[in-house]
Amino acid sequence: YQNARGDAVPAQLIEIQGANAATFEAVAPGLGLYYKDTTYVYYFDIHNGAVTTLAGIDAATFTGIGNGYFTDENGVYFLDAYWNWRKIDGADTSTFQLVGNYTSTDGMVYASEIAKDRNCIYEGANEVLGSSGTCADPLKCTPDSLASNPASCGLP
Repeated sequence: YQNARGDAVPAQLIEIQGANAATFEAVAPGLGLYYKDTTYVYYFDIHNGAVTTLAGIDAATFTGIGNGYFTDENGVYFLDAYWNWRKIDGADTSTFQLVGNYTSTDGMVYASEIAKDRNCIYEGANEVLGSSGTCADPLKCTPDSLASNPASCGLP
């Protein structure tokens, strides 16, 4: 394992009290930080080496979509670049999907994760709003349109 600076970090063995070893598994694609058993979802915090049980998450339906996005039967969640865990209020779990990454070069270069559901486009955990203040049209936002014309996804 390497930290954000690229330094090698020695592996460590952590016992998770109460975890069901027979059903314990990594949640992919989840950056190797999320695990679950039949009852709980666990998050390994690389900053302090602690394992936390995530409250209110349905372990049976919890899955990774990619790029920091996760779903369960109760909602959609996002892990941002600072390792903050956020539920995306109002996101539709049945239609939520990853669109891709967006790189902006207007002043600062950064990459954002872009996803959508039937109602809105999301940049990370935030709704992408059009000029009228309502959600940008998710039907116009595809992986190809994001790459060739980010404005189709409501992005500058």
